Amino acid sequence: MTFNPDMLRIARESRQMTQSELADSIGISQVIISKIEAGINNPSEKFLKEISIALDYPHKFFENQCFALDMGIRLHRKRSSLSKKEENYIDAMASKNNIYISKLLNYVDIEIDIPEIIVDGEKSPQDIADEVRYIWNIPKGYIRNLTKIIEKAGIIVNEIDVHPKKFDGVSFFNKKLGCGVIVINKNQAPDRYRFTLAHELGHLIMHRNSLSPNRENEANAFASSFLMPAKDIKNDLINLQFWNLPQLKTLWRVSMAAIIRRAKDLELITENKYTSLNVRLSQLGYKINEPTMDIEKEEPSLLQDIILHFYNELNFNKVDMMNLLTINENDYNEIFGITNKKIATISNVRVVDFKQK
Repeated sequence: MTFNPDMLRIARESRQMTQSELADSIGISQVIISKIEAGINNPSEKFLKEISIALDYPHKFFENQCFALDMGIRLHRKRSSLSKKEENYIDAMASKNNIYISKLLNYVDIEIDIPEIIVDGEKSPQDIADEVRYIWNIPKGYIRNLTKIIEKAGIIVNEIDVHPKKFDGVSFFNKKLGCGVIVINKNQAPDRYRFTLAHELGHLIMHRNSLSPNRENEANAFASSFLMPAKDIKNDLINLQFWNLPQLKTLWRVSMAAIIRRAKDLELITENKYTSLNVRLSQLGYKINEPTMDIEKEEPSLLQDIILHFYNELNFNKVDMMNLLTINENDYNEIFGITNKKIATISNVRVVDFKQK
């Protein structure tokens, strides 16, 4: 067995355990865990069996070679309440899911069309959003289903189950495979879910190789412009009144707060008007919990389509998939969410070709 110490850290943090907690669970010193994770000491067979049980990962999981996540792109759209331990958990989940997705894409070809456009003196995030809409041939006005557009470009949307007030999303670009991945909290409100997707799309397009100190603001500006192009929404925001917001939210499928901010950024309302509209949102409790206005939650499908391709075209079964991915059954069900009924009934897989191995 070729042990990879990074996989121990990823496994531990994905279970939200500290080194001390893991050490206590198997009755050893925390120093031993620290030195093994640092690559200073090699683990014994007894140690590997114990951590495999304690962390609930197959032995072979610890042999995976990590595909490094670019620190410039591995950026969270997170809440201020996210603790360091919780942030480590999100990073670990993104890292291990990147490994799983990389294994799948080693066998499957998908069409990838992710432009790289850097913010500079000539192009602002708003300009880049308009350019991407043009490149992808997106009609003017609101976007009906952002997830479908993102997946059509070959970006995998990977949902995870996290408390909605802790984390929104994180994105990374797998340079080895030329593939973008967005890991997103599936528990967000539908409008915030869409804005998070657009925000992370901005990172994938603008910050793949950029260390701009304004990356988060740039991603927000991109998202706002991508979902609400200035030339298309301008007339809706002139003389904006609070009673207009529900209708505009239903039309543009973004939050009322995002609409108010867009009107301010386009200088269509005064600073005083911007403040008064936000005060009204707070008074009604909409800053914490906006009504959804029957906006439907978008459902990603590309990752499941890829999994179904293995089942339907290669006659893989669940055990085969778990062995390929070095994953246990609980994690497999949680990450990929494929039921036996769906395996048997769905065959329309949006995959270009299956690689001959």
